[in-house]
Amino acid sequence: MGVIWKRGQQYVVVYYDAVGRRRWETVGPNKREAQQVLAQRMWERRNGKFRFTKPAISFAAFETQWQADYLSVQRQLGRMKASTLASRESVLATHIRPFFGSRLLRAIDLPVIREFVKTLVAKELSPKTISNILGILKTMFKHAVQWEYLDANPAPSG
Repeated sequence: MGVIWKRGQQYVVVYYDAVGRRRWETVGPNKREAQQVLAQRMWERRNGKFRFTKPAISFAAFETQWQADYLSVQRQLGRMKASTLASRESVLATHIRPFFGSRLLRAIDLPVIREFVKTLVAKELSPKTISNILGILKTMFKHAVQWEYLDANPAPSG
């Protein structure tokens, strides 16, 4: 499944990922560290947590897909009123898309979410409005996890 090679002064870990692609990682001059990295990659492969199997997608592309596959479907099924749909689309266009639009979805983590909250506070929005915006964002990230774009939801709950 994996091999450790020494190339010059560096150790290289060679392994196959979950989809069968050969991967190389230069670890450094420490053989023990290379063994640990290889063991970690094999554990990730066995447990379905392999980081290279997740497709890279921009937040903007994910948002478009989420609107089509979730918001529109919820409206068509009668689970969401037209006014709710319009409100969510407004929040996306006004607050969420301008902040997250150009980022890769997998690059969004808790510190980025905190920065987003700071920008909302700086806009002097009410706590209830900020809570509503974060609720939409949490739902989006929940679907990103379900659709296997992310391993975990970066938006804290509670």
